[in-house]
Amino acid sequence: MPASSALTRKVLGRLTMKRWRWKVLKREGKYLCLMNALWLDQSWSATPQIPISQGAVDQVKAHWFSKPNGLDQQQVTVGVLQQEVGSKKMPAFGTWKRLSAEESVIAFFEAAGAEAKNVEAGAQDDQLQKWLAHCLSCPVLIRVVAGSQEMEWVAQQLREDQTQLSFLARTPTRRIFDVMQKREAMGVSYTPELLLELYDQKLKLSAKSEKLTRGHVSIKIY
Repeated sequence: MPASSALTRKVLGRLTMKRWRWKVLKREGKYLCLMNALWLDQSWSATPQIPISQGAVDQVKAHWFSKPNGLDQQQVTVGVLQQEVGSKKMPAFGTWKRLSAEESVIAFFEAAGAEAKNVEAGAQDDQLQKWLAHCLSCPVLIRVVAGSQEMEWVAQQLREDQTQLSFLARTPTRRIFDVMQKREAMGVSYTPELLLELYDQKLKLSAKSEKLTRGHVSIKIY
């Protein structure tokens, strides 16, 4: 369904990076704006080695998206590389890399998609228009990241820092997938001590997360 031109202009205008906004992004390392949620790269994940939690998707959908609602409380964050900011070149539409939890955005689109099916079946489209308005005006925090390898660690830290959305934090089971991938990446240089040191340097676990131990990073999966 086409959005109103006024709303579209509003969203596009908020994302236009004026000179002073570039300065803010460079100085602060972050910038809050409105963005079309469809500009996010839905196929990209900062942590592809870790399965997405369908249970968390269902929780978000049931709590926030039982009716048309925006992503305001989902703390959507995207990452841009330092070199992109230096060259003043932002990602193209549809290629913005989301660092915040995938489950929140998936839940939004699942709920909106369900309403679209209702419209296809003959329902009025007033509710779908509300979903579309929220989609076109999604609050997004643009965050500057030093390099592509840091994208993953920033994404993992965002989950640990969640307060209202604490159920999006990694479970011990899902953490195992991450540990195994990092062990494989370390290759012959892997030792439990070095892997624990890497986590200690890169990730500050929340009080609710299970602390990583030598036993966790030494586990073998056959």
